[in-house]
Amino acid sequence: PPPDMRSSVQHALDAIRATHAPTADDGWLLVPADHPLLVADVLAQLIKAWNTSDAPILVPRCDGRRGHPTFFRWSLADEVVTIPCDKGLNELVRWHMNDIAEISLQDRSVLYDLDTPEDYEAMQARFRGE
Repeated sequence: PPPDMRSSVQHALDAIRATHAPTADDGWLLVPADHPLLVADVLAQLIKAWNTSDAPILVPRCDGRRGHPTFFRWSLADEVVTIPCDKGLNELVRWHMNDIAEISLQDRSVLYDLDTPEDYEAMQARFRGE
């Protein structure tokens, strides 16, 4: 397994590049494993917004907070390898902070993040209606 998220993403981008030969305007979608909920309607809204935007990055926003998944133009793929190993892909977002399009969504699934056992317990409680 890769030592960090950046390396994992780089491995995936290398495989996509070798298999599909994307152009600079193609996109790739970052779906972190600790954001476990992918809602079909949310993905459809993101894809629709991506197809009408020329921004290099598209980020969903809900309740005033940014979430995931995040779209990136393929033109940014070569920058992933330059991210320091101790930094995440948020570094790429910071580097292009003036080039980000945001889509406001009402679905909180874009915010669900499971980093701790407590996060997992809270999500289970939420789905049980507690």
